[in-house]
Formats: sequence, structure tokens, C-alpha cells
Amino acid sequence: MDSAPPEAACTIPADLVARAAKGDRQALADLYDRSSPLLFTLALRILGDRHEAGALLQEVYLDLWRKSLRYDPGRGAPIAWLAAAVRTRALERVRARPARSGEERPREEGGAAAEYAKPDRELHELVGRAVERLDEDRRRAIDLAYFGGLSAEEIATRTGAPVETVKASIRAGMAELKSVLRPALDGRSADEPRGI
Repeated sequence: MDSAPPEAACTIPADLVARAAKGDRQALADLYDRSSPLLFTLALRILGDRHEAGALLQEVYLDLWRKSLRYDPGRGAPIAWLAAAVRTRALERVRARPARSGEERPREEGGAAAEYAKPDRELHELVGRAVERLDEDRRRAIDLAYFGGLSAEEIATRTGAPVETVKASIRAGMAELKSVLRPALDGRSADEPRGI
């Protein structure tokens, strides 16, 4: 399946999350298609590893499916709630990693490990450069929405901008990121997560 446009992630209806949590397979598939590109990028940005980011996303969707992760509409839009869940779990994983000065970590110099790590670094750098190219309003709105887990209303309160302006900044910024990143990401291998 092709990934949904970034704008679709901003407009995930709350009832789609509720239906997915009640065992509706089609709703879960639709939710995945709409939200996974953004959530995978968030997890990858924090974790720096494609396989770990993919595993984390699978865990979040499974927990939603098993009803151990519950959506509370009072905590913001569905995509903001999902992003907050991904962010929290990714940060927990980073904190659980052994300290660099303590335990010996596997070396990633040379051989297959270096070849594996290179695409992760390149994607991380590509996404970082694309975000930096956004104008300040768009970059800030996207950072607060997707990496901060805030709703458009919360961003408007924090920044003093009208809610519709915040929503427009997010939509325009995501469209711009898509146009910049799509050519590079279309060359991904078949075993990588959909939409990335």
C-alpha cells in the first residue's frame, strides 16, 4: 500500500482509533497507513536505528490493538497522542541503553555493521536538513505537534497564533517535507516499513 499524504496524519478521526482499539482490522490498517510514516520518522529521529524504530512502532500498534494503550480525546488529537506514546517509549529505550563509558557497545566500524548504520545516519541527516529548510513558523509548529505531542489548540496557546494558522503551518510544512524527502525515500528497499 502507498503511504497516505502527510496531511492525512493531521486529520485522523478519533473514531478510527476507537474502532482499531475495538478490534476492527480495517480501522487498524487505515490508522497504520495514515500515521506510520510520521511516527516511524519520529522514532527513527530519537532512536537512530531503523529496525529499533520499526519494532517500537509495532509495539505501539499492538498495544493499541490489545487495549493496553488507550486514547483519551482530552489529551489532544489522535496523531499527537500517538506521537506522544512513540516519543515516550523511544526515550525510555534510549535511557535504557548502556552508558558509553560503562559497558562495551558493539563497534560499528567496518563490515556489515557499518554498511547497516550508514543508511540510518544518511536518513537521519536528510530529515534533519529538510526540517531545517522549513521557515520558522512551519518548523516550530511541526516540532511542537509531532515531536512535542501538542494539539493545534495547545500550540496556538503556547505561540499566540490562531489555531487555523497553526493547522495551516503544519499542513504546509508536512507537504514541503514530503516534496523534499519523497525522491530520496522512494529508493528505499522493500523490507523497510511502508511510508518511509
